[in-house]
Amino acid sequence: MNEIQVTLQTLEDALSHYHPEVLSPELDDYLSTQVRLLATKQVQLNVHGLSKPKEQEKFQEVVHHYYERKTTVLLKKDSSRDIRRIVLLFLGIFFIVLASVLNFVLQEVILIAGWVAIWEMVSDLLFTEKVRQDEIKITKQLATCEILFDAKKSSLTS
Repeated sequence: MNEIQVTLQTLEDALSHYHPEVLSPELDDYLSTQVRLLATKQVQLNVHGLSKPKEQEKFQEVVHHYYERKTTVLLKKDSSRDIRRIVLLFLGIFFIVLASVLNFVLQEVILIAGWVAIWEMVSDLLFTEKVRQDEIKITKQLATCEILFDAKKSSLTS
């Protein structure tokens, strides 16, 4: 298991200035980057500086809930992108078939539009699908990570 070290002076250092149930963008970016660099299945988050049990519980709750919600949002976006890819594929096929039936000047434009629609779908699969899946994997790992506090390793697990 690989560890990520975090040092906080107060619980507020970890939270957004605008909402107490959301991690700060800086901490979110740091944690996501560290998980990406570790390239492991399980992550352990070692937090130094939070000594009060109530703050530790709140921190653990916020981290897990934040990444659970983020995972849910990413999965919804991914499913809408799946629908978009299917629509583009059928639209591309429709335009290509339509272009083969027509015999006028716009035939070439419709044929090109069909190939562009299919290319958009293929491009999304080849070049952006992996990035989206990696982001979902990272948020799932952080949603279920083990969080230990201080050098004593007083563990609070979900």
